[in-house]
Order: sequence, then structure tokens, then C-alpha cells
Amino acid sequence: MAKAREGGPAYIYSLLSGYEEAPSDVTVAEGLYYNPYFPGGQVAMPPPIAEGQITYADGTVATVPQMAKDVATFLMWSAEPRLEERHELGFQVLIYLTIFAGLLLLAYRRLWANIDH
Repeated sequence: MAKAREGGPAYIYSLLSGYEEAPSDVTVAEGLYYNPYFPGGQVAMPPPIAEGQITYADGTVATVPQMAKDVATFLMWSAEPRLEERHELGFQVLIYLTIFAGLLLLAYRRLWANIDH
């Protein structure tokens, strides 16, 4: 979901933490909940997370924004679990190509240095 939706993790975070009472000028249909971040503002899914729903081992307070952030981060990680490895490999490849290009330039200059035009 993190890669499938426009906004990715930010959309997931907003959707999970965005449930609120509907403004007075908005009528919410029976069985629906108001969430301004969902297209149309009405969603059939009840709020999936609530304050204090879990206990963090490190003592972090289990607030809705904290849990929504954790879920969005996990969904992004699960979409690309090897992202950090790919970034590291890409950086190593760029360093290699830079060194290789420098060596090719030195070899080119040395081979063609004594040729008159």
C-alpha cells in the first residue's frame, strides 16, 4: 500500500490518524466514519488504532500518531525491504565508476600525448 497510493507512507499515516468528528456542514452516512484524508471524506473502515492499544517494550507511549507512524514505516519497509542495501551498492558502484573513468582519462592522455595533429 505504501507504494500503491499517491503520497505513500504519508497518506497511510494521515488515513490512520485522521479520524475525527465530522464538521457540522458534513453529513456522514450511517455506518461510515469521517476522515478528511480519505477521498470523499467518508470511509467504511472504523478507526483501526486507538490510544494505548499496544505496549512498546522501550516504554514509548502508544499514541495514535506514534502507532500510525510505525505502521506507515513498516508498510514502506515491507514494500522494499532491500532498499538500504540497494542504496549502499549504488553508492559503491558510483565510486567504482568514478575511479574507472579517472583511470581511463589518464590512459587516454598517456597514449595520445605524443601524437601530432
